[in-house]
Amino acid sequence: MPLFRDVLNPIQLATNYKRFGVQGTANLGGGASSTGKFSGGIVMNAGNGATSYAKASWNSSFATITQATGGAINFGLGVGFYAFGLFSLDTSLAVGQAIRIILGDDAASTTPANSTQNALTTRGFGFEIYNDSGTKKIRLFAHDGTTYSTSAGVSGYQFFYTYSMQFYVKNDSAGNVYLYFAENSTENGLVPALPASPTITLAGGPTSATSAKRYVTANIVMNGTNNPANANADLIQLDETIFTVGV
Repeated sequence: MPLFRDVLNPIQLATNYKRFGVQGTANLGGGASSTGKFSGGIVMNAGNGATSYAKASWNSSFATITQATGGAINFGLGVGFYAFGLFSLDTSLAVGQAIRIILGDDAASTTPANSTQNALTTRGFGFEIYNDSGTKKIRLFAHDGTTYSTSAGVSGYQFFYTYSMQFYVKNDSAGNVYLYFAENSTENGLVPALPASPTITLAGGPTSATSAKRYVTANIVMNGTNNPANANADLIQLDETIFTVGV
């Protein structure tokens, strides 16, 4: 699937691309989070407790303005989420942490699943950066309302705070999920353009919205047993968050 469909006019552009406002943040066990510092952006760490986490949720400011705040994300239209920033994942432990971006999640006030549990139990999709026996990997996940699926993990990325990145994750109306991901190749370098073809693909995603899960969330989660090396071992900083529909 190409990265973008042709945009025909400014009205279509305004309809298909929306800024996402931060709805709330939460943390437990020494984690910290902040918002409003960037354009719809967040900065957060998970702390260093075995069950600590940090979570931020976005929802559409348009929905808030129109009072349509109870509407679920309609996966049947094909939706996506873009951001620029950094992910930093600690691998000092053999197993443990994960960073997740989820479309179709609960608000920040709901405790997220830990890193050994499925990211979703209801319809939705996203991706995670996780510690696989000391190796940093990234993969897609999806839930079609019945079955939870994951792609194979892909390694070769730094996922360290001096390496910035950008991503775009989306689904289509047939339930296919795509991740476009780019990370700079040198410390403090410029981020390359997103690839024209998906970095990872996965079948088995949602094709319709039947739940009230209307948030996009970012999560840093532990596995409930192992402590990360320090409070800043696992970090997320995101800016320029954009939600897309029908793209």
